[in-house]
Amino acid sequence: MAKVKMPPVKRFVRSFSTKLSQNISRAEKSIIEAEITETILRGQSPVEGKKFKQYSKKYADRFKGGDRRPVTMNQTGKMLASLEVKQIRGKPGILIQFKSKIAEYHDRLGAGRSKVIRRLLPRTRERFKANIRKVILDFLKRNVRKSTR
Repeated sequence: MAKVKMPPVKRFVRSFSTKLSQNISRAEKSIIEAEITETILRGQSPVEGKKFKQYSKKYADRFKGGDRRPVTMNQTGKMLASLEVKQIRGKPGILIQFKSKIAEYHDRLGAGRSKVIRRLLPRTRERFKANIRKVILDFLKRNVRKSTR
């Protein structure tokens, strides 16, 4: 049986994809996490870029000393600490997610009795706001450059 060689282009693409995956897995992803966290702590949605809807009076009195603004989404710090940026296994890309269930309540269902939804991550046909997209794009460009050297 004759051995068939892989065409050079396919070899390059496979090699590039492997190198890119390795570079992304080793790269420092905390830059992306920091940009998303800073945006939330400024009281803005990382998706829409708008200010979060203010806390209810009852909640603000109980947890924020009566201060209803800015909405920082940081009562205990657990939700923001659960933000994770990691490589998609076996593919040259990244996954951005919150591990905390609290984030899901805020993002999809609305938290507490108020049911105020505060967008934290983009859904289908949504995008991160411009400053976060720029940080992600710069991160990916750096890793593509490393992979083509």
